[in-house]
Amino acid sequence: MRLAVLALAFDALGAEVAETEAWHDNAASLGVSRALGYVDNGVGRHARGDGADDMPRLRLTREIWTARHAGHGIAIEGVDSCRHFFGVAHSVVDG
Repeated sequence: MRLAVLALAFDALGAEVAETEAWHDNAASLGVSRALGYVDNGVGRHARGDGADDMPRLRLTREIWTARHAGHGIAIEGVDSCRHFFGVAHSVVDG
């Protein structure tokens, strides 16, 4: 699912970067993000329960996306009619 969302963001909508966070003890989520090519991008401190805890930040750039996921095989269809909802005025393919 994350691969599909990233394909939409980078390939169809022209995103330059994707950022995410997960609690430091959520190894599964952090592992999926790192497997997709996200790299460490700092740590945030957020409310958690009755206190506060660390949440690692991760970042995936268009350059890493293109290098690691060219030919991913995900087809994005029907984006033209809803591109304006994402603040993208024109087709990424058309320029």
